[in-house]
Amino acid sequence: MSSVFPYIPSIGALMGYGMRTLAQSASTAHTPSPSDAPATQADIAKALESALDDQPAAKSNARFSSVSITLNNGKGLDIDNATRLLSPPPATGPATSLRGVEIINSATATTTGEHHGLVSSGLAPVWLENYGSIVGKKDTGLKLGGNQRDEVVNAGLIAGGNGMALEMGGGDDVLIVRHGGRFEGAVDGGSGTNQVILDDPRGGTFDGASRMQHLWVVSGTWTLTGAMEANQQGKVYSGATLINKSKIGGSMEVEPGATYSTVQ
Repeated sequence: MSSVFPYIPSIGALMGYGMRTLAQSASTAHTPSPSDAPATQADIAKALESALDDQPAAKSNARFSSVSITLNNGKGLDIDNATRLLSPPPATGPATSLRGVEIINSATATTTGEHHGLVSSGLAPVWLENYGSIVGKKDTGLKLGGNQRDEVVNAGLIAGGNGMALEMGGGDDVLIVRHGGRFEGAVDGGSGTNQVILDDPRGGTFDGASRMQHLWVVSGTWTLTGAMEANQQGKVYSGATLINKSKIGGSMEVEPGATYSTVQ
């Protein structure tokens, strides 16, 4: 995972944060023997099929530094099942992957769990892009435990039946909200230093969050309808607009060419 932003990040840093390419390759965790060849794309597909069927066991030669999944099966997912396919990180040397588990919930996907929609105990960092809907019927829509640096991009619906849409757990987490991104239930950044980025030229509405220490408004016109009381320092970037109909803690820097207004 990338490190958290500087205290006041540049527009380039923010834009680059959400535009990285998803990892596509699998790599071995040690030097393979002729009978222990690197995983092929077929191996990956077969292993992930097992994981999604709650059978996390993979072939002995299927070792991954990252796993990418596109959901369109209508079911909830225990992310740990996919995480168990990952190789342990090397004890020394550079990391083999920017992220652990990468999930895309496609625009046509309705991922619904009887309890949580998606859940992880934090065995590996999670990058999630949601364009469809993620629903937990009885519990949280998306629950990310542990102390990983998780990243969530929401351009769809995340809803929880217990009043909690998104829990990001420990670690320094990032939530990026796009146009059309909605939450039915509360959003909790958890412990750590956490950030919300409102970034879409078409703008949108955000209903606030707890335990989010930074609010960055990068592009578009956004209306804040719920509190961001934990904000320590945020910024509205040039060309962007924030209409504050609630409460923001700390301070907000407003660049020249940006607009910030408060409506009671």
